[in-house]
Amino acid sequence: MSNDRTRVLAVVNGLGTGGAERSLAESIVPLRRRGVDISVACFHHRPEGVHDQVLATATPVILIPEASWSGRTTALHRLVKAQQPDVVHTMLFDSDVVGRLATRGTGVPLLTSLVNTSYDRRRLDDPNVDRLRLTAARLIDGFTGRHYGTRFHAISNTVRDAAVATLGLDETKITVIPRGRSRARLGEANPSRRAAARAALGLDDDQLVLLNVARQEYQKGQLTLIEAAARLRRSHPGLRVLIAGREGNATRELTDRIDALDLHDTVRLLGHTEVSRPLAAADVFVFPSRYEGLGGAVLEAMALDVPIIASDIPVLREVLADTARYFPVDQVDGLVQSVEDVLSDGAETRSRVVRARRRFDEHYEFQRVMDRMADLYEQTADPRRATRHRDRIDAVLVKTPLAAASRALTRHHVTVLAYHGIHDQEAFAQQLDQIGEDRNFISPTDLREAMTGAALPDRATLITFDDGRRSVLDRAVPELARREIPAVLFVVTSLLGTNQPFWWDEVEYLADADMVAELKRVPDDERVRRVAELRAANTVRLRTPQLEPAEIRGMAAQGIEIGNHTATHPCLDRCDATAAAHEIFTAHQHLTDLLGIAPRAFAYPNGNFDPRVEEILERLGYDLGFLFDHRTVAVDDTHPLRISRLRMSERLTAERLETILSGLHPALHSIRTRSRANRADLVTG
Repeated sequence: MSNDRTRVLAVVNGLGTGGAERSLAESIVPLRRRGVDISVACFHHRPEGVHDQVLATATPVILIPEASWSGRTTALHRLVKAQQPDVVHTMLFDSDVVGRLATRGTGVPLLTSLVNTSYDRRRLDDPNVDRLRLTAARLIDGFTGRHYGTRFHAISNTVRDAAVATLGLDETKITVIPRGRSRARLGEANPSRRAAARAALGLDDDQLVLLNVARQEYQKGQLTLIEAAARLRRSHPGLRVLIAGREGNATRELTDRIDALDLHDTVRLLGHTEVSRPLAAADVFVFPSRYEGLGGAVLEAMALDVPIIASDIPVLREVLADTARYFPVDQVDGLVQSVEDVLSDGAETRSRVVRARRRFDEHYEFQRVMDRMADLYEQTADPRRATRHRDRIDAVLVKTPLAAASRALTRHHVTVLAYHGIHDQEAFAQQLDQIGEDRNFISPTDLREAMTGAALPDRATLITFDDGRRSVLDRAVPELARREIPAVLFVVTSLLGTNQPFWWDEVEYLADADMVAELKRVPDDERVRRVAELRAANTVRLRTPQLEPAEIRGMAAQGIEIGNHTATHPCLDRCDATAAAHEIFTAHQHLTDLLGIAPRAFAYPNGNFDPRVEEILERLGYDLGFLFDHRTVAVDDTHPLRISRLRMSERLTAERLETILSGLHPALHSIRTRSRANRADLVTG
């Protein structure tokens, strides 16, 4: 692989209207930004679906027209041999089996997405399912998966568990990453959008509108919704039920039942359509499925603030948790009662909507999902990928006398590790264990005492986290607590208890990373103005569920020291004196009120030191101040408010981690930084 990019050949039956196809189409550009280049091979050209959308992204689409499995397998094998991608990714039954057979002998790892509970016992009740063919499919799927599958991606824990139970797959080879939905595509819910959507659909403002989004199949349980509509119409004469989704095997049964119950004025089958308009018009989203892999349509309802009623099946409990009301599968009475409950208890319904939106932002927002998928592609590619140049250097350096000499020279130094969020809890746990093999974890109190002359153990190491991301509580704190390792968390106080994103995350979401870097270099009042202009020019909003004040207090009670990271995280050296002082004082008072004690540790945002800030910190009683300059700390020669830290990520290779801990990587980094600065001086001079 060249230039550290991961090349993926996605194999799919056709670029139709299904959830797998749509997710693939939406992922191409975000993954490209994350270093993943996708090309697509498919067996059919679907007139309806996302084919044109994929082509519009300048993505190669290769049609394999052979009709037989053997023909497709041979053609795909040749394609894989010719392209030599880093990963082949399959995602539906036909493409899964063909992909597993075609990649044999190519040396290319195979990633298979598991997207449904395909062998759920309820499928046997579907009149369109042949029991013998389903059994044969399960045997073929299981055999080829167990013997020829490299790695698997499940879109939910429910799907993973079903694949282990019905196909005999190895659970350790399955990574669970849900599908996501993009706010950029869905937009925001608001009264004007609702009014416009209703007008376009011919709906009155005061009509009760129930919406279901799903193809018309037995699996989706839409007959239950139609039966419920007949009853609800009696108490809600203006009721309208919209079913959005392409026709399928259940279409005739649905239309016959609509005829029999005389529901032509009440129930409308919208067919295949862009769902954002009916979602904007809906009062309640109803999802009566009999089984699902994840239920992607409910994610869109969560994002657009539509109250949700769902059938009580495991995967919907997993996705929705306590944000929806549930009714037993196929139970019309239960669905009718759930609708009445949603309408009668407005306060509880609004509370569930708020929780659903927060849950969406935390677990299913597309950008976060794409980060995890990019990681999975890279991890899948690793077994065959040539070691990257940087990794090869690290592997050599840790075995040289330079590393040993650096370890000896920094033996009495303090190593302060600076993390931000933690994406991979298992990797973080492994990293802590590697660090702990020959290093001694210390607390901030230990470091304070060392600054005044107390002794520290050799290779003393302090863990710190900047910003106060929720992932630290969710993924880092459990591992620290398990090992009784102390740490410091520096929080941006104005965001506590909100859904507001960190400003740099928002800028990257609405623009790109280059703008973030640019805005860190301009005067801060200009940064504030340009971020406000960027928000005003975009209707979509990034939401980030932040830590709650009670959670901060809970972490403090567990031994995590809470430090000041300013109120809004400006680069303080870009602020005027008044603004810089306001940032520090505001955050200081917030944390003092929250914790009952004044904070004593401070981390400079972006690591940008400012001597004006040091004077303020001294007056407020701070005795530890941290930079972000990637150096180890010689305590005897360090000012307590200018303590160096090493830049960390839990995704570092073991060799890179060792070069950092030894002090060798920081030393080389310092030499390289000075060399660049000298070259710049020569050019400008």
